[in-house]
Amino acid sequence: MTDLRLAYRDHIIVQTEAEKKSREEAIKAAEDATRKSADAYLSLASSDRERELIKTIKESVEGYVASSSQLLVLSRANKTEEAGQYLSAEMRSYSVKLKEATTALVEKAPGG
Repeated sequence: MTDLRLAYRDHIIVQTEAEKKSREEAIKAAEDATRKSADAYLSLASSDRERELIKTIKESVEGYVASSSQLLVLSRANKTEEAGQYLSAEMRSYSVKLKEATTALVEKAPGG
């Protein structure tokens, strides 16, 4: 998820259309990698609670990715400050849910 957030941030920072297009390719790769990571945990779940936590993680990832469309609109218009605020505020709720579910899953794991 960190790589994804950084990819979004990098899109905001760059100014040219070519640089933004390049960052959008990095965003797509980071989105795919984040989704694959979440999917990989599902087969490891050994209880209903773990499956529930992983479902929350996956939903948070999907919500985060879906909410990025507005961020990209702002970023493409070089509204750097507004895009940064959107990333830090509007998209944060998904990352908070993700962190909470991930922490709960780690704490539930043997030795966690």
